[in-house]
Parts: sequence; C-alpha cells; structure tokens
Amino acid sequence: MYRHIALYRLSDDADKKADLDAFCSIMKTLPEQEKSIVSIEIGAALDAPEPGGGLIRYDVAQILTFRTKEDCLRWPDTPAHTDLRAFSSGMIELVGVIDYELTE
Repeated sequence: MYRHIALYRLSDDADKKADLDAFCSIMKTLPEQEKSIVSIEIGAALDAPEPGGGLIRYDVAQILTFRTKEDCLRWPDTPAHTDLRAFSSGMIELVGVIDYELTE
C-alpha cells in the first residue's frame, strides 16, 4: 500500500471558514471520483496560534491510501485531482506533499 499526504494552508480572507468547509466537503467525495483511492482521511486543524520558530501551520491534512505505487504516483494527473485543483484555485496559499510506501 502507498500513502499520499497533502497539507494545505488556505489564504487568509473573509471567507476562510466557508472555504475550509467547502474544500473539506469536496475532498471527502474523492474516492467516489477516483476508484484507485482505497481510503481517505481529511482533518481540519484546531484553532491555535502560529507556532513561530520557522514552523508553518497548515489548515487541512489530506491522507489518501492507494494499493499500488503507480496509482499513488498517477494521482496528480487524474481528473479528480485536476478538478480539486480547479475548485481550490485562489483558496490555497501553500501545499506540502509526501508520497511513501507503507511498511508493516
């Protein structure tokens, strides 16, 4: 199994809470759109002050699990991911990503 983790920092604007709710709702539908997704976990950050010291606080974590390395690496090119990027255009300020193999 392979895991894809993305951390998103939303732009600060008047509609940040509404943007966060809409973004999380859309992400929860991804397995319906992309059948190679085995599981998904979405988490919105707790309200907390900026950590300082060079650390970055993100607003949303997305954890996707795939059966194969090919499916995991193909994820950014899928229609579901393309649609997610289009939906969130202008909402997202920063993204951090890691893909890795799950080991037992």
